[in-house]
Amino acid sequence: MVAKMKYISITGYIGNMNHVVNNYLSRYDIQLEHASHEPILKPFATLNPYALTLQKAEQFTSILPPIPPMHHPMTTAQAVNLVEEAGIAYEQRNQHLRNLEDDLKNAQNNIAKLQDFVAFETDISTLDELEFTHVQFGRMTQSHFLQFEKFLSADEKIIFEVAKRDLEYVWGAYFTPIIHKENIDAAFASLKFEYIDISSTCINKEDEENKKHLGTPKQLIAIWHEKSNALEKEITNLTNSIISEVTKSPQRLAIA
Repeated sequence: MVAKMKYISITGYIGNMNHVVNNYLSRYDIQLEHASHEPILKPFATLNPYALTLQKAEQFTSILPPIPPMHHPMTTAQAVNLVEEAGIAYEQRNQHLRNLEDDLKNAQNNIAKLQDFVAFETDISTLDELEFTHVQFGRMTQSHFLQFEKFLSADEKIIFEVAKRDLEYVWGAYFTPIIHKENIDAAFASLKFEYIDISSTCINKEDEENKKHLGTPKQLIAIWHEKSNALEKEITNLTNSIISEVTKSPQRLAIA
């Protein structure tokens, strides 16, 4: 069934637009037509000054449970302030949450790095203290490792320790006197040796006095697992806190 429609136009002072919409247009089923359909009219192109605030309010209401209809007088300024204040509080907590998530990702990356070198029983933190020996951790493909064994394994300037190998890669570390660093690095670069920064897994940003965790890869993995578990717990608690903070007065946000 097609309902009979009437075409109307409204002309008036722009300052009265909200009054007209609230008291007249919103009461009826209407279909708005773009003004470009009429050559003598120009479209109403004023930007909505509350667009960003509305976007934030919709973000909150999307995560809140359904709110029953209720009436609570509130001016436009009060509604905007409420939403903006809630937005600032949420973003501050959200930034802290992102920082924790970055820390968790870093801990998990460190665990993944160390897993490939768990066979080494050397205290990783002491390797940076070597004055006359250059050390590099990394991996190369099996085919490149075969080339190393064929052309470089007999070189007395190089010691290569294998930590792990599978069908595709060989993980390990090479040692060379510091005076031969550039030549040996170039040789391994030609073998597509992928350097892996293991020493960074010893850094402890929270400990200003002792900048490094001490231990073998296996011991460091245990340390980072402990940190990872603590971060996961803190992230869970903070996430719940954020939700509780936003939803403790959902009616006010829904009204805004």
